[in-house]
Amino acid sequence: SSCEAKQFSAEDAKLKHGVFMYYVMEGLKGAADSDTEVGGNANGRISLHELYEYAHEKTKNHVATSHRIVQRPAMRGEIVGLFELALVPNAAD
Repeated sequence: SSCEAKQFSAEDAKLKHGVFMYYVMEGLKGAADSDTEVGGNANGRISLHELYEYAHEKTKNHVATSHRIVQRPAMRGEIVGLFELALVPNAAD
């Protein structure tokens, strides 16, 4: 989810989306795989874990800096094994 219970999910007019959704979309375009500082491994594939780590960190930091509120996306559930979501567009083979 885009935030924990009792938090607000921030919208940002400059991003033209909710902050969390903006970073989910950026992550799916390849940023989640290439940003090794937040869990990416640059293997040309985007896993659910990479996407979550990327969107979580970017959302948390953006909202704290730009909106001065706390928003921490949360992932709940159970996944067994690697859960790949996408291939990175234009990734070298």
